[in-house]
Amino acid sequence: MTPDKLGEWLNWQSIGLQNRGLQVQFLPRLLRTMIKFFKRIPKFFSEVVDELKKVSWSTRRDLIDAALLVLAMTFVLTVYLFAVDLGLAKMMEILLK
Repeated sequence: MTPDKLGEWLNWQSIGLQNRGLQVQFLPRLLRTMIKFFKRIPKFFSEVVDELKKVSWSTRRDLIDAALLVLAMTFVLTVYLFAVDLGLAKMMEILLK
């Protein structure tokens, strides 16, 4: 459908209503806006792909090292909090006797 034909198709109903003084323009304007929106979607995704090609991705080894560091620090923090909790529980037990 050519743009001229599309414009005619979108305006066929509103023209008759405008002749009666009702000024109905919402639906054709909404359809034109939706058509413009959906025409821009492929451009958006092509730009996303172009930007992703510019990203400096980490190597597999870097990702493995970072994951191991997170796991090690999680383990150390868990042991520390366990020791603090155990110590505080023993102190409360002694104080409450």
